[in-house]
Amino acid sequence: MDDNIIAAKYQEIEEVLLTDRDSEERNDCLERGVKWESFVDVHITREDLELIKDFLNPPLDRADIMRKHGKKYARLFMMLLSRLKTTEDLRYTATLVHDTLLEVPHSWQYFYELHSEKPVPGVPDLPFGPIFALLARKDDDPYILSVGGAILTHFLSSFPKVRTDMVESAMHWFIKKVQEDPESSNYVRVQLRVLENLRVLLKVSKYRFIFARESGVEPIFELTKVNEEETLGAGKLEVLYQALYCLWLLSFHEQVQKTMAVPLLFTNLCHLLRVCQGRDKVVRVTLSILKNLSHGKDNKRTMLSCGLDRILLILKNKNTLMADKDVVEDIEKLETMLDRLRDALTSYDVYFTEVKNRTLEWSSPVHKSEKFWTENCFKIEGSELLSMLKEILETETNPNLLCVVCWDLGEFMKAHPQGKSVLQQLKMHVPLAKLLEHPDAAVKNHSLVTLQKLMITNWGNLTG
Repeated sequence: MDDNIIAAKYQEIEEVLLTDRDSEERNDCLERGVKWESFVDVHITREDLELIKDFLNPPLDRADIMRKHGKKYARLFMMLLSRLKTTEDLRYTATLVHDTLLEVPHSWQYFYELHSEKPVPGVPDLPFGPIFALLARKDDDPYILSVGGAILTHFLSSFPKVRTDMVESAMHWFIKKVQEDPESSNYVRVQLRVLENLRVLLKVSKYRFIFARESGVEPIFELTKVNEEETLGAGKLEVLYQALYCLWLLSFHEQVQKTMAVPLLFTNLCHLLRVCQGRDKVVRVTLSILKNLSHGKDNKRTMLSCGLDRILLILKNKNTLMADKDVVEDIEKLETMLDRLRDALTSYDVYFTEVKNRTLEWSSPVHKSEKFWTENCFKIEGSELLSMLKEILETETNPNLLCVVCWDLGEFMKAHPQGKSVLQQLKMHVPLAKLLEHPDAAVKNHSLVTLQKLMITNWGNLTG
């Protein structure tokens, strides 16, 4: 799907920017107004004052005013955003700019032309400089962040050419904002506005590439992590959805796909399909991301090791989901891809991928398959698998994964004639002994049984 198809199919993205505003605060700041006369000979001239009065009380409609004096107003507004100091005055002025961009067709052109106009003293990098200064204010006023971010987005998505350093500065601001502390006040409100604006920009291929190049993918990915115990309220659920939507847009860019192709991302997306069943729009966009990233053997193996095939079987029983033809198509494509891969892979290939990606689960049949361990024990010895299993014991915190690894080491010793000696040479007893102090009872038990098998000569009658 190219950029034109994305734009045609998801035109409602633009409508979010146009209509979902902080209307109550907007109306409040417009009602309060600004005492412009007090700024004469300080921040503005008498001529500027008359321009402002005409704009606020126009004899003609505002579109006619902008057609006649658009360059003057664009220059004046940017100057005011650079020179005014109070939050209330900046709110009002930013609202005028924001509303003009939305209500007057093609008014962005007057702001765009400022880049080639004579510079305004003390106002750098027109037209972007005043917007970046507004967004960098220390008070972090959520309304200013919302309106300022919308103006920035409108400029970037409308201007035919934008200096690379301006685009990079914009991306840095978006990346910084999505990394805000979740416990901070107004977190959900600000995140939603930032992500809504960001997804408008990510419809454009060149912006996807620059966003990824500036290390923006990982912060968005972090927003999609959900603990099984976590309760998703309406606000957090919407943040999750918006973040996934951004990932979905990023996944259309071939070079960005390589940045996204990390096992942890696939593990998390599959986890979301499990824990967010019933949240249909989250499931839909997650499936679409996985479909877009299903190119390349490593990606496919990782999806299979995450149990995506089993998850898809569950999702197919959800009537509300299967009524969506796009969901049906995504599931069918993913199932076909996984079926072909499974036919081509040996059980060893699957196990290797599961260890590498730390997606080992009891549901996989290999763990208790005597045939698997007998046929593959020497191959496992000659590979990096044992070192990888040891590293899991040393660094992993997931109790279930630790239990599976302990069990597998026991099965390896049972199948391999010198399995015990092999593990002793790797000093496998060291991490196993440390796990005896683990707070999880199941981990303690599995590590104890495996340690006994490793240290005791006659352990054939030990049970795990």
